[in-house]
Order: sequence, then structure tokens, then C-alpha cells
Amino acid sequence: MWMRYIEIPQFPVLHGKQAVNALQDYIAELKGQENSELTEKQVAALVKLARGLISSIEAEKQAVTSGKDLKRKRSATFAPSLFQSPHLLAVQRLI
Repeated sequence: MWMRYIEIPQFPVLHGKQAVNALQDYIAELKGQENSELTEKQVAALVKLARGLISSIEAEKQAVTSGKDLKRKRSATFAPSLFQSPHLLAVQRLI
């Protein structure tokens, strides 16, 4: 069997509010797909994951702005193109 190489596109890296907005758009897109190949459980799991990422981004922002010292600065990043159609379908098939 021959292996076929695929080209992985470059995705923009978002931080902070841009990442939160992209995740909220992703949640809205997931909830708006009534006739998709995803089950309700899969949609719920993806929404839960996106909300967890939003919470993490917001918690880190609050910690930094409140003057708390973070031992290790993490950068919450998100590549929104991955979750937009048609890329969304490719990711969903992996689940």
C-alpha cells in the first residue's frame, strides 16, 4: 500500500480575546449543525472541551492582570481555521 503525503496548512495563532471569540464561534457552529455526522454526545464533548479552553484562557488572564505570579507563563493559543468547515468535518471524523 502506498502512503500518500498530505500538506498541513498553516493556521493563525490566536491569543486572549481573539482565541475566546474563535472558540465561541466554534461552539455556535457545533450547535448549529443539526444534520451533521456527529452524535449528540460528540457535540457535547467538543462543546465541553471548547468551554474548558475558554475558562483556562480567562483564568490565566485574570491571574496575570491581578498581579499573581505565574511560575510558568503559558500561552493559550488556538487555531480557528481547524474548526471551521471544511476542516471541521475532517476533525470530526477522527473522533
